Amino acid sequence: MRIVYFILVIALLSGCERTPSKLAHQIAGADRIVIRDSLERYHPELSGFSFTITGDKVDEIVRAISSSERLNGGTLCAWDGELLFYSDTNCLAIVHFQDDYFIICGEFANGYEYADRSGVLAHLYGQYHAYQKKFILSHSKPVPPNTALEPTPTAP
Repeated sequence: MRIVYFILVIALLSGCERTPSKLAHQIAGADRIVIRDSLERYHPELSGFSFTITGDKVDEIVRAISSSERLNGGTLCAWDGELLFYSDTNCLAIVHFQDDYFIICGEFANGYEYADRSGVLAHLYGQYHAYQKKFILSHSKPVPPNTALEPTPTAP
């Protein structure tokens, strides 16, 4: 039994660190990325919100992740964006992001935060929030006319 534990420890210590370049290798075959709100349970108005990226933009995002750098300290990110990398119907990986920062989830999780200095993820995050606003506005209930937005003063 000791030999099994020894082999397991050696395997874990020999190059099993999860890095953006290893993640990029895993997601290199992605044909689309679905972006959704990872905090949907706290924002019911975003229920069902997602949008999909295809084509050259997928490759651009994979390159940005591959060339990102590990941060030495943590950030104060809420990680509200979720990138789901797909090849056909197979989900290859999930990455939580906010602005140009991201964390690797699932099989490739290592607890480290990374920064994309190319600006690709920051631009994507801006698009993500613009689409969120449009989604919320298109799915919100209209305010009835003559509805007071501030409390109405009462007579003494």
